Amino acid sequence: MSKHPLGNLKLAGLKAVEEVPLFMPVEYADYRFPVTDFDINRLMSGCDYLFECTLASSPETKFSKGRPQTSFTVTDGALLLQFVLFGDVREQVEQLKAAERFYVHGTLNCSGSGAYINNARLIEPVLVGRVNAIYPGVPGKLKPATVGKLISSLVVDAVPAAAEKVRKLCLKHFSNGAGLRRYLQCERMTLEDLLYAIHFPENIEIAHYAYSIFHKLATLCASDALLARAAAAKSIQRVKPILGWPLERLTKNVPFQITKEQRDIVQRHLAALSAGEKVNTLLVGDVGTGKTVTYGLIAGYVCSAGGRVSVLLPNGRLAEQIHRELSGVFSGV
Repeated sequence: MSKHPLGNLKLAGLKAVEEVPLFMPVEYADYRFPVTDFDINRLMSGCDYLFECTLASSPETKFSKGRPQTSFTVTDGALLLQFVLFGDVREQVEQLKAAERFYVHGTLNCSGSGAYINNARLIEPVLVGRVNAIYPGVPGKLKPATVGKLISSLVVDAVPAAAEKVRKLCLKHFSNGAGLRRYLQCERMTLEDLLYAIHFPENIEIAHYAYSIFHKLATLCASDALLARAAAAKSIQRVKPILGWPLERLTKNVPFQITKEQRDIVQRHLAALSAGEKVNTLLVGDVGTGKTVTYGLIAGYVCSAGGRVSVLLPNGRLAEQIHRELSGVFSGV
């Protein structure tokens, strides 16, 4: 029996290697600048740091309610810090005793009794000097660190196929790459660049930027799935035609020039309504891309034909704002 190409990653719900780059991190850990000077006057209590250290003395293990906890005292060569690891860490202790130096990540806590590292975690040297993506684990099956190692071993080779899969889906909804770039507000990086930046970022800023772009892509993918499901579920339903004002009259009082994309979307819906087709549409766009005037013109068309329209919004203040805007545009309705 051949080994599954995903290995244990299939426990995380992945079904194909090309899906690996689309398995997103939940956070990032910046291990580029380890602290080598433990002078607490230069550090801030309550902040997270990566400490580069050596053992100052042999670790001591005690038991609390039958559970082992091991206390460590470490040094930068002059000053001391303390931290505790819980559980059976005998293997790690032997490794640290033999190590010339090692790394601990945690929250610095300075008090009258000394300086401590709270929520301490040992960090593998291979992770130091870079920004690391942290992935969700699978409770009881895969630890986050294990998921990270599995992702890292597969993601580079899988990026081209994953990017092409996303590109094909996106171009179903955009006539060309330029339109997609405008939607994403991403002029220079390719989908391949973005995926590499998500999993192997040069810095925190590029990681968050790439992640924000793929958040928009995730919205587009989810919308595509919903539309495909709706299309498969039912064919066009015929209803009473709605014959309202032409688009030129609807846009007469709009205080700006609507875009070609907005005009095309509105025209498409007005044609369907005037033909007696029941419309079931999902309008997707980022903040500031012009969704309000798009659905507003469609709503105005229905009202101009004597129909009634409900607009549901998340809070009263926004509802009042949108009502004022639409009432100003369609003062004759």
